[in-house]
Amino acid sequence: MARGGRIPINGIGMFLNTKGVYTVTLYPVEEGSTELAPSDDNPIGVAWTPGCQNIRWCKGKRRNINTGPRLTLTSTKDAGIYTIQRRNRKKRGWFVQIEVIVASCPEGQWLTNDVCKNRLKQYPCMNGGVEKDAEETCTCPPFFAGYDCEDRVNDPPEPFALGAGTDSGLFCGDLDGGSTKCRGYLYCPGNLFGCKCFPGWFGNNCDKPCPKGKWGIECSLTCPKNNMHCNRFDGSDTPV
Repeated sequence: MARGGRIPINGIGMFLNTKGVYTVTLYPVEEGSTELAPSDDNPIGVAWTPGCQNIRWCKGKRRNINTGPRLTLTSTKDAGIYTIQRRNRKKRGWFVQIEVIVASCPEGQWLTNDVCKNRLKQYPCMNGGVEKDAEETCTCPPFFAGYDCEDRVNDPPEPFALGAGTDSGLFCGDLDGGSTKCRGYLYCPGNLFGCKCFPGWFGNNCDKPCPKGKWGIECSLTCPKNNMHCNRFDGSDTPV
């Protein structure tokens, strides 16, 4: 899978629909523990499709660590990049990669001077943002800013910039065959955010628009009940 937010990913992942979840962030159950806290993202896996019974999971040189569409992780040592291969003589090859990032502190805490401390604000990042590991702020997706990504940037200079923020100097539309709406590209600001499809898109190739009523990173956010046709990129009242 392409990484770094600067490379188109068209052509990868032709078999299973991962809903754009290329990076999964997990947290230790408590400071200093190697046990992972329960999470909606654990077990990690892929959506069911015919052939799921013929896949295998690998990590580095470790082969066949699991079969089937789901893999349950239990330790902070399970961080890393997992590849999934279809075991089929006619269609071999790696077709899904999932990066698992484990935070230094339990969820709701941040690392400062090698000590985990409670965040001053105890509610999670908003609008698809992800808490930073060693800063008491959030990594925000395009279109949003602020301590908790609570502020919608109504007229950002370039919301479809590749890389960390809008100052990377490289935009989706600049690349050969690129799209001004970043269809087919990953947004990779790093830290615990990792890499995800740009807001408004999902799928193995980040080329499927959000279905009705969904918007944002991985199309994981829900439009207001009074406006199920909200903007799939920023959730505003202006549909796209």
